[in-house]
Amino acid sequence: MTDLLKKFSYTSANAFPIKLLQHDNIPDRHGRIPPIHLQINPTNRCNLNCNFCSCSNRDRKIEWDFEEAKKTMEVAALLGCQAVTITGGGEPLLYSKINELIDFLHDRLGIQIGLVTNGTQFKKLYLESYKKLTWLRISHSDDRPFNTVYRTELTQWLHLPNTIDWSFSYVLSSKPDYKNIYNIVEYANDKQFTHVRIVSDLLNLDHIPKMNPIKEYLRRAEVSDDLVVYQGRKEFVHGRKKCLISLLKPVIGADGNLYPCCGTQYSKEPPSEDYDESMCMGSAIDLYKIYQGQEYFNGSQCVRCYYDEYNELLDKMIVPIEHGVFV
Repeated sequence: MTDLLKKFSYTSANAFPIKLLQHDNIPDRHGRIPPIHLQINPTNRCNLNCNFCSCSNRDRKIEWDFEEAKKTMEVAALLGCQAVTITGGGEPLLYSKINELIDFLHDRLGIQIGLVTNGTQFKKLYLESYKKLTWLRISHSDDRPFNTVYRTELTQWLHLPNTIDWSFSYVLSSKPDYKNIYNIVEYANDKQFTHVRIVSDLLNLDHIPKMNPIKEYLRRAEVSDDLVVYQGRKEFVHGRKKCLISLLKPVIGADGNLYPCCGTQYSKEPPSEDYDESMCMGSAIDLYKIYQGQEYFNGSQCVRCYYDEYNELLDKMIVPIEHGVFV
């Protein structure tokens, strides 16, 4: 796998937004930015208590009403939504209607689905729902050993008939567990995962080591890191007033409200570690109104933004031009 394929296929933060250039519906025929990729947090419930969790201050009892979710996603599909990432928030497989949600998005709306999970609740997922996923990413970290019991259960799922792209996202702490990282990368290589993303703990950036020691450790251990995407995430900028990515790929929280991006919880200083009211774009029920009016989020309050290149390019893409074929 080439570095360019990894960088541009499997990550958006701190990456040149080449997917925008290759997408034929941005802007749409009305000159608007559609919600191509919605990220939804259907529940705040979780069975783990990770010390790096960027949503640790959330109300863990909240869950998105399923009937409201269906109405919202029908509108999103009409507006041009083509993909949904089901994530957290909490652990999405603990959502009481997770299988019904996947079925509705896939069968009724024809939307492609990605799932981010901690990998401990696969028993909640029906086999037919599982087969409807485009990709599945397992969140892991230094504080969770990649032990034999967990590995055995995961392998059972991998052996089921599927066309899913599997991957890991590994959160690097201030005390990296190099052996744990080695085990995950080796497993991902063996099971033909698309990638392993190693990302710094975003709540503790000042104390997280650089990525080079990990590369060197894997090299000395003679395990290929060709599928590893290293994301130090220590480089960011202040947010723009015209935050257009809030229209392209916003987040719907378990409270049913719309938020500008998946970095909402740590965009301020100090991080809110929740989707706070000041970052709310409105109720997801008002999705049609928000997109008709292109009511983008005012990102000037964000002290940490990883999507500046997206915002810059989107701002240029919606400018009407003449003689467009004279490239």
